[in-house]
Amino acid sequence: MFLGIVATYSFANGILYWDTSLLLILTAHLEGGKTKSRYVSPWLFISVVIICSYIYEYHKPPHHTSVWVFLEKPMEAAKYVCCYLGFPIVHFDIRFAFVAGVFGILIFVLSSILICKEWTDLSALSPYMALGFYSIGTALMTCIGRVGFGYGQSSAPRYVTISNLLWISNIVFLTVFLLRLKRKHLFYQRGQPIKRSLLAAVIAMVAFLAVTRSVFGIKGFRYWHDRLSPARSELFILKNEEVLERICSDVGVMKELVPVLKKYRLSVFRGDCGQ
Repeated sequence: MFLGIVATYSFANGILYWDTSLLLILTAHLEGGKTKSRYVSPWLFISVVIICSYIYEYHKPPHHTSVWVFLEKPMEAAKYVCCYLGFPIVHFDIRFAFVAGVFGILIFVLSSILICKEWTDLSALSPYMALGFYSIGTALMTCIGRVGFGYGQSSAPRYVTISNLLWISNIVFLTVFLLRLKRKHLFYQRGQPIKRSLLAAVIAMVAFLAVTRSVFGIKGFRYWHDRLSPARSELFILKNEEVLERICSDVGVMKELVPVLKKYRLSVFRGDCGQ
């Protein structure tokens, strides 16, 4: 619970900690006759208090667009969410990221429904369901705050560390389904070899795309490193606005915030990272 509080006040999607953890509590296998209600009620109370305290007196950054843009441009918002979730397996290619995102969401939703329908004990698989929900929830939250910058912004490399969680969950679910067919000796019943082959093909395809994306992603990260390194150095002198725009298009806001980073020794100004 303490770590959840730290997560909430550290990053916006830390709010999702309380929802996903509630899922784990509801699906936990309790021994000794313990009831889940004794944990759910206090958890809900503390969750509401922490989330409300986080949202209280929230002020939108002046350089951000309205948080209601996602309602004004629903198609743009849908593209943002799907591209956000699809980028881990398509090497930052926005043309295919949307399709990959739709594919990933469908696998996760259908798998979750099937698991809830056919598994009596969800405690073993609920952590992966939580990871998937956390990834999708983060995509939705990021969309609300950033879709005003265009859905291309969803390709930011830092987001991949979270969107990857959806694909980890999907691979686990598909593998479990494949093993379930084998354990029930259904491999050779009518229609089952086709299901087995489809499952194996999807697992292999997702794994292949993820691995190749990781390998070729090195080139992309090198590009961004070479592009942003001069901008990082420029933060210490704030003279070349053209270079500073590589970090943020609103250089004026950046110049206002850099003194704050210096004062509290944050980001590039922390410890021995400064010049």
